[in-house]
Amino acid sequence: MHADQSEGVEGFERNLDSAGGLSTKQNGRFVILLLIAFFGVLLLRTAWICDDAYITLRTVHHFTNGYGLRWNIAERVQVYTHPLWMFLVSGVYFFTQEAFYSTLSLSVFVSLAAVAAFCFARRETGWAVVLGLLILCFSKAFVEYSTSGLENPLSHLLLAFFLFVYLDFKFSERRLLLLTLLAALVILNRMDLGLLVLPPLVWCFWRVRSRKALLYAFLGMLPVFAWECFSVIYYGFPFPNTAYAKLATDIPPGELALQGLFYLLDSLARDPLTLLCIGWGVLIPVLQKKWRQLPVAIGVLLYLGYVVKIGGDFMSGRFLTASLFCAAFLISRGPFQNFPTALMALLMVTLVALCGPHPIMLTGFGYEDAVDSASKKGPAGIADERAFYYRNTGLLNRDRESGFKGTAAEATWTDRYNQETVLVKSAIGFYGYIAGPGKHIVEPWALPDPLLARLPAIYTSNWRIGHFSRFIPAGYIDTLKTGKNVIKDESLATYYDRIQLITRGPLFSSARWRAICTMNAGRYQRLINRLKYRSPKATRVKLQRVSKRVARGASSDASGTVQFSKQGLIVELGRKYHHRVIEIGLDSDDCYHVVFWSRGAPVATVKLPPQIQPGGGLYCHTLTVPRKAVRREYDTIHIIPRPGPVEMPKDTFFAGHVLLSD
Repeated sequence: MHADQSEGVEGFERNLDSAGGLSTKQNGRFVILLLIAFFGVLLLRTAWICDDAYITLRTVHHFTNGYGLRWNIAERVQVYTHPLWMFLVSGVYFFTQEAFYSTLSLSVFVSLAAVAAFCFARRETGWAVVLGLLILCFSKAFVEYSTSGLENPLSHLLLAFFLFVYLDFKFSERRLLLLTLLAALVILNRMDLGLLVLPPLVWCFWRVRSRKALLYAFLGMLPVFAWECFSVIYYGFPFPNTAYAKLATDIPPGELALQGLFYLLDSLARDPLTLLCIGWGVLIPVLQKKWRQLPVAIGVLLYLGYVVKIGGDFMSGRFLTASLFCAAFLISRGPFQNFPTALMALLMVTLVALCGPHPIMLTGFGYEDAVDSASKKGPAGIADERAFYYRNTGLLNRDRESGFKGTAAEATWTDRYNQETVLVKSAIGFYGYIAGPGKHIVEPWALPDPLLARLPAIYTSNWRIGHFSRFIPAGYIDTLKTGKNVIKDESLATYYDRIQLITRGPLFSSARWRAICTMNAGRYQRLINRLKYRSPKATRVKLQRVSKRVARGASSDASGTVQFSKQGLIVELGRKYHHRVIEIGLDSDDCYHVVFWSRGAPVATVKLPPQIQPGGGLYCHTLTVPRKAVRREYDTIHIIPRPGPVEMPKDTFFAGHVLLSD
């Protein structure tokens, strides 16, 4: 190689390695701006709004038109989980009084601001920043939920500011104040994201630790305290109604955790880049021993653990975008500053992104047709939401107006011609917004209803995450229509009187405040027969009815047998028992859960595996009662059929006997 050629190559390499890996600082910014523009194009190609966004938009419409922060205008109920996003959308909606384009425009603007903050949160715009930005551009979940009408864009922007302050500034008491204030805004935008920012906050406080630091941390959290005070005063409860509807379901924790693992596996199958990059980002502080970054990684792991614990979500990838954003921040500060290393990583990211079934950079028009119906909702009930709604609510879809046609026509007919003021309706987003404030809508999934949200979910073997149906008590709809409490269940009627006082009574009456304190302390829960509403169609029998032994192998129509549905068989014992051994005769070839109840609450569960026997019929199970149930003394046994290794289409089951023994 000639000398001048050698000097030229070396000079080129020096240029690449300068300014954090790009030729010059100016060229680095040019590449970043080019990628931000690419991200903007992806947003426009994929922009959409989901049904859940319109649940918030109904509250926004009522708020900006003088009805208050309410979903059904007759009662004060918080049907949104993101106060900060709701207020931001309300600020735009107040002037436009238009939902679709206003919400999408705001989402796109905030998402572009979040990505810009991610890129320019450092003085040097090196190749590692390009790598982090490319991860965000190629993540299906991140791009899809950068619109959708949900709070994700604002969460990303606030996390960008928080991580910038935490990672790039020297710890001090005043810096702790700013960091705590940003964490408070993150929490106000979505409360569970507090798990992401908690470890960095604790680390910062530990490094500063002083009495003044404690005062600054308290001052920084004042927005959260102020909102919680307002929430208790106005709504009567510290948490959104949706939290009670989706989290207080009485679904066994093990089943929820398994569903949460399915949520992660679903993301890995549909969008492998997102979960793999989250893991990659978490490992970087450990491998490089960057202890200041480690609390960010711990926050990501805490949040993922929470997502698994609650069973994830029915929207594929929605709960992973904030974790990915934090992981991308860590990757952008990783060992990828020189061009060859960054190039290898860039190629790897691109290859993984293309391995997904529907890479985000290749989807746009016709996306809903590209995803077959079986893939739109997986076997675990987790859905590709954009595939469901893009035909109707895609920004660039020419058929968008006709997409609302069915919902709009139904809601308009209801508003103009149906004289009923109280309606029962599922999937309440679009419908509720279009129907207007004149209709009081009751949803079986309980998102807007303060009574149903506090009843246990109807337990079935095929429950779907985020869609926990409640049994509507007899007389409840008539109660809402007439304003007179005619609920048949006397205990529940008393409970509803307290709910009504909290959500409809004068704000500062002494009776309302007594009800608020007693309700939030859980002292009214005894008024709810949880087993009754958890399994309203279960077969109920007294112990005496099944106390006579039925022979093994007996058929379903044999003398002494009891038939029951998928909601199970409830055996009322009549008094408290502490017997340690039970023999139960059940239909063979099926799995069962035997749940022991004491004083209206489940205390222990025993799983019975299927027993294959020639000719089928009754099989006699002998089981040991869990110590917890023996200690608490159980008074009810609930036998619930569960899907076996080979699930058969079966609606009826039968039992023979339940014998208790010491």
